[in-house]
Amino acid sequence: MQALAVLTFCAFFGGTKMADFNISSVSGVLSPALAESLLMAVPPCQFTGANASIHIIHPNGTTDVRHFTVPLCRGRRELVSVVDSTGGFTVTRLDAYQITRLTPGHTYTISYSVFNKDRSVSKSNSIAMGTLNRVDYRSIPADTSRSGGMVVITVLLSIAMFVLVAGLIAMLAITRCK
Repeated sequence: MQALAVLTFCAFFGGTKMADFNISSVSGVLSPALAESLLMAVPPCQFTGANASIHIIHPNGTTDVRHFTVPLCRGRRELVSVVDSTGGFTVTRLDAYQITRLTPGHTYTISYSVFNKDRSVSKSNSIAMGTLNRVDYRSIPADTSRSGGMVVITVLLSIAMFVLVAGLIAMLAITRCK
């Protein structure tokens, strides 16, 4: 484990070599679900199965290194890819690494290091990504109207309840007559 930490340190801080592969931010396209996390595209398919490290430089200058194995490549690797689009439904697959335990409203500098089988290290470019600010729950308007889906479900449940009650009354009436 110490050897991996030393190799990670040397790969990240050693020299000013250009990036071996590029990563990019999709902050306008895909927002994180929580204010404490970010989604990063995983390294390219050529690194499938290799050990990798993600380097997160915090706003205060500290560096956080997290290790993982690059997942299998299933077809073309995109952050969000359409797997199936039939019958009016679209199934997508998310090929991303979720960086958790971040502070809301801050910008982080992120890069990858991938340890190749020949013991060389491939590095990505560094990009800056920011987490979302938290929204105070009291600032959300309470007078929001219902969505169309809520109205449809309410109507369907009301009709179903009416049919059930009418059926129960009819059943009781028929059994009393016999």
